[in-house]
Amino acid sequence: MRPEAELNAPARSAAYMNPAGTGRNRNPSASRHQSGKAHMSRKRLLDGIWDFAFFTTPLNEFSPDGVDYNSLMSVPGCFDTVEPYRLEHGLGVYRRRVAAAGNVRLTVGGLGLRARIFWDGRELGAVDTPFMTTQYYLDAGAAGEHELVIAVENVIDDTPGSQFHRNYDFYAYGGIFRSVTLEEFDAFCIDRVQVTPLDTTAGTVEVRLEIGGGFPDGATVEFDFDGAAAGEFPLKSPRQTFELAMSAFQLWSPEHPHLHTLNVRVGSETAAAVFGMRTVTAAAGEILLNGRPLKLVGYCRHDCHPQFGYAVPEHLVLADLMMIREQGCNFIRGSHYPQSETVLDLCDRLGILVWNESIGWGNRPEVLGSELFRERQCEQTRAMVRYSCNHPSVILWGFLNEADTRAPESVELVRRLCAAIREEDRSRLITYASMYYEADLCLDQPDVISFNLYPGWYDSTRPGLVHSEKFNGPAFREELERFSRIVSAPEHRDKPFIFSEIGAAAIPGDHSGQRWSEEYQAAIDTAVVEYVLGDHRPCGVALWQFCDTKTYSDFNAVNRPRGFNNKGVVDEYRRPKFAWRELGRLLAGRSK
Repeated sequence: MRPEAELNAPARSAAYMNPAGTGRNRNPSASRHQSGKAHMSRKRLLDGIWDFAFFTTPLNEFSPDGVDYNSLMSVPGCFDTVEPYRLEHGLGVYRRRVAAAGNVRLTVGGLGLRARIFWDGRELGAVDTPFMTTQYYLDAGAAGEHELVIAVENVIDDTPGSQFHRNYDFYAYGGIFRSVTLEEFDAFCIDRVQVTPLDTTAGTVEVRLEIGGGFPDGATVEFDFDGAAAGEFPLKSPRQTFELAMSAFQLWSPEHPHLHTLNVRVGSETAAAVFGMRTVTAAAGEILLNGRPLKLVGYCRHDCHPQFGYAVPEHLVLADLMMIREQGCNFIRGSHYPQSETVLDLCDRLGILVWNESIGWGNRPEVLGSELFRERQCEQTRAMVRYSCNHPSVILWGFLNEADTRAPESVELVRRLCAAIREEDRSRLITYASMYYEADLCLDQPDVISFNLYPGWYDSTRPGLVHSEKFNGPAFREELERFSRIVSAPEHRDKPFIFSEIGAAAIPGDHSGQRWSEEYQAAIDTAVVEYVLGDHRPCGVALWQFCDTKTYSDFNAVNRPRGFNNKGVVDEYRRPKFAWRELGRLLAGRSK
């Protein structure tokens, strides 16, 4: 049984993303054309308490036979956030008994760092990329109780093809981060519904529909928008595209985040896709939402918490996003992996704009040149796009944070990643966060140029910035202006430009006014936001970062006191630092 190892998740409701072009085979039994009328699929959430065992056995040597499940663990959850496994590196093995029969679709919403998945002792497949949702079609067997085992390893793999390397500056929590679902179906199911606005004046949309588990010959598909019928059409193939018109709609924007629902019926099978009517384009150096220029102000945000790892409860995600919105921000950059459905659903509803990016961090030439790394990057980036395509909050696709894009090895990979995204979705803009500026070989490929820079913190080329005990405002502004000049060169000036990371660290409670103090951080953060709001060239900033995040105490430890990246404007428990309050005052003044 081979997995459909693309990101396959509810199309904002019952429809699941169905991968295309991955080169992996479906379960042969699921690809047969079957006659007869299909019944409503039956979907169950498998979240809750699972049996658990922990080993130091490598993942590739694991066998599900004879495991002594001597503990319990929650799903979603990270096993290395709780005793006695806290900070341990090894193999966490999860088991759940499941009543099922016949054709089923198993969806694992995201885990890390890698896993093998078994059904009744039979391996369904492997997951090689953290956070990537994976789907399997299989014959569950006779009616009765079956055993589902997911073995998850959080040991870092240093080989070039690995998607999480030792130098990544965020903690590699281990566990099943997101929900697991099982869906039974008879003859076929609706895999995927993608809705793309075409004309926000006429109300037309493109709908891509994908059928899985068989094909209902002679069937028709019915559509309605928010309960109003939108047509019935013959279903001619498992993958089909339709152009539909809405009779009534409202535009989605941060100020008015209106959402609509497309309901789909094929026989007895139904699905629903929630979406927003809006357009995202670039022109004359600006990002345009519904034809109007945007000024993006917000934060890079890791979707993590020291008590929960990457399985952040919904109420805490909501609290974070409400804080960000009510401060006066309109933007988050999801760092540095695809964001969960919880995050994106809430951003849709709150009107927060999102940069969603696939996992990657500081990858060096020997990694960028690995064909296995390239294949996995394209697979997971394509999967991210398919997974998140119906979220109106997502306006930017990104990848490869701070990769060595000076290296010739990067050019082909960036080209392939941009092509993979555009094959799946041309309704959004593409970017990546570069730290190489003029030396970057790939700036011609994305739609938006984004630079990570840290004047006044890391940059040692500007005396008076890094070597000053106090913040040097004029030197800092001069450095920002230098980067604006770089992206105003003739070959770049028509592309929008974002400060994708900028900021300074602050140890909570340090009020000395020097480096590492809350006041020093506040001076840098407010200065860059004032510059972005007052200058025409940058169209946005994602301050690094919203909250302090766990990293490695043995990696670059002198710059990571407490084993945390301390550049959050709130600490890891969301307690505000001085910068949070000063930014709030600045943004409140902007809105008056």
